[in-house]
Amino acid sequence: MNDKSMFSLLAHRNLGVVAPGGGHREADPDARALRLSVARLNEAQRIARIGSWELDLVDGRLTWSDEIFNLFEIDKRQFGATYEAFLNAIHPEDRDAVNAAYTRSLETQTPYEISHRLLMADGRIKHVHEHCESDFDASGKPLRSVGTVQDISDLKRAEFALEQSEAKLLLLNSELEDRVKARTAELQAANAELTDSLERLRQARTQLVQSEKMAALGGLVAGVAHEINTPLGIGVTAASHLELKVRHLGERFRTGALSRADMEGFLGTAAESSEMVLSNLKRAAELIRSFKQVAVDQTGEHRRRFKLKDYLGEVLLSLSPQINRTRHSVSLECPPELELDGYPGSFSQIVTNLLLNSLLHGFDGVDAGHVTIRVGELSQELLLTYADDGRGIAAEHLPHVFEPFYTTKRGQGGSGLGLHIVYNIVTQKLGGSITCESSPGNGVVFEIRVPRPVPMRGAQNAVDGAPTHAF
Repeated sequence: MNDKSMFSLLAHRNLGVVAPGGGHREADPDARALRLSVARLNEAQRIARIGSWELDLVDGRLTWSDEIFNLFEIDKRQFGATYEAFLNAIHPEDRDAVNAAYTRSLETQTPYEISHRLLMADGRIKHVHEHCESDFDASGKPLRSVGTVQDISDLKRAEFALEQSEAKLLLLNSELEDRVKARTAELQAANAELTDSLERLRQARTQLVQSEKMAALGGLVAGVAHEINTPLGIGVTAASHLELKVRHLGERFRTGALSRADMEGFLGTAAESSEMVLSNLKRAAELIRSFKQVAVDQTGEHRRRFKLKDYLGEVLLSLSPQINRTRHSVSLECPPELELDGYPGSFSQIVTNLLLNSLLHGFDGVDAGHVTIRVGELSQELLLTYADDGRGIAAEHLPHVFEPFYTTKRGQGGSGLGLHIVYNIVTQKLGGSITCESSPGNGVVFEIRVPRPVPMRGAQNAVDGAPTHAF
């Protein structure tokens, strides 16, 4: 075909357009059958929206099926049977591509397929897919081309909708990733805040224990003043003043108004008054020395040898001001020769916290309760049993008695740390175990087992055990 398009050659010819079955008289049954077949073919093409065409390249005769006229929306009675009329139905941007595809197929003697657009008279656009094959003679001259045209507008719309959906999906995925990143950042920030809150809680707990430790030490000093029967001169004045300060401190502590300045002022007063008491009450030196030993053991971690019964007696003596204000009583059963090499301050803290717990909780509503402290020796253990005949512990509270800050006296003097401190001292400092048995109306029994000899303290230490109002 050289460089000239076959469509260009056909454009200058008067192409005849023949509608199947049009203008021919049925001469016999075969013609009738042919007409019926053509009608069925046209119906099938209409349903499938596929039209067929045939171009005789020898005489230029062009034949379209009815469906092609429908697809191109051209009235076959007005179709000029010209190449220009055909090209005018194709979208201007696709005409060159269609012409080039057909020309190339004739030159290469190969079929071609192409999808392109049709521009309707009202501006609408249709998408069609064409397929064409051609016949050639022995010399390669093209004789006839036949082809199909299928309406693929619905397919293109589906593809476009799919592309839109994929684009939306990509956008949603991107937004989801951004949300996940934002949520992850929020969770990380919340986790950091939680970690910081836990650290602040731990520090607050430690500060509370230390505050109660100092308050207990002040109470111990006040107890010394109460137990001395022969105060002299300024010793009486110093002790009275100290007692007043302790009460004032206790009121501020109970009302939550206690400040660091109050505590520092109290410590200064306590130190000064204690010095005055010690310097003026020479005749009570031995008694004061025993109280001092208990105070040192409670606030320190010194290991030494001591006789347990004598030491526990000194601890109970230091607690006598609290006991003597009530009708409750305490009995101690311990072998007098029992000697330990360990940490006396731990035993002081254990007994003090348990006894204060009984006074505050166990004997609430009880007129005259009794506490029994019994110490016995096993083969490799020391068994300390603490029991009171108070009102006992309800079943729902019993599993929680050793938990920190768990108290039934919130706002009434209970911090919820006392039994937790006892538990830590027994299990961590002394390497032992503690159990609690109780029921409402039947008092409480704590059984403490400590290995002998008492193990040296390792790297893991319990929270320092200040006497507190525990459960």
